Amino acid sequence: MEAAADADARAFGVRSCGRSMPLNQVINSGEGGFITTDVDDIAAQAIYYTGCYERRYNKHLVQPPEYLCEQYMLTKPNLSCRMTEVTAAMMRPLIRNLYSERKPRYNARYAMLCKVMAAMAGEHIFVPEQHEHVGNMGDHLNFTLRNVTPEQNAAFRDTVKELGITLGWFTSNVNARFHKNWEKYGTPVYDLPQTDNILEYSYDMKCPPDFDNEDYPHIAHCIAYAVNKAVGKC
Repeated sequence: MEAAADADARAFGVRSCGRSMPLNQVINSGEGGFITTDVDDIAAQAIYYTGCYERRYNKHLVQPPEYLCEQYMLTKPNLSCRMTEVTAAMMRPLIRNLYSERKPRYNARYAMLCKVMAAMAGEHIFVPEQHEHVGNMGDHLNFTLRNVTPEQNAAFRDTVKELGITLGWFTSNVNARFHKNWEKYGTPVYDLPQTDNILEYSYDMKCPPDFDNEDYPHIAHCIAYAVNKAVGKC
């Protein structure tokens, strides 16, 4: 999972994904997160990473097998990554209504964005379809421009900025998701021309939870207008 925060409320098949709770995500406690697992080995390691020491693993209500706890007691560092009660208190109400109320609302708004953009600029805006086994959570919109030149791509960015739409460009020099931005820290260097060409025309938009439903067709209209203007259609 590239970003556990962006996996909240998503699932593949019957398995839900990771849980991370930083600022501006669907479960927001400011920072932190937790692991859900039915794998004893992972659970035993997590106990020690979160601050367990000596044989205090027996304080956990759901304890992994003792032999694993004994093994990791001697090999895993105590990083004190435990969650505070304040953090947990912030998360509980957000978890409670995530699936019953907020996920359906996010997905309905996501569908509005896709419908308007396809109708107005479907030739130039491609939104990837979800895999049949993926349960989507429409709090982010990812799309790629197609049939546009580099100059038109740059003009698109200028126009959406003028219209007040905040997009994350995947090859921006400040985008943490772009592999080349990590090379200055000594990460491996990869030659990925096909990947980079897709990312060059790809964007991410956070779907603001505090907007009204009526705002979303307008946002989609602005994005479609920006690409149509860039290619000379308006």
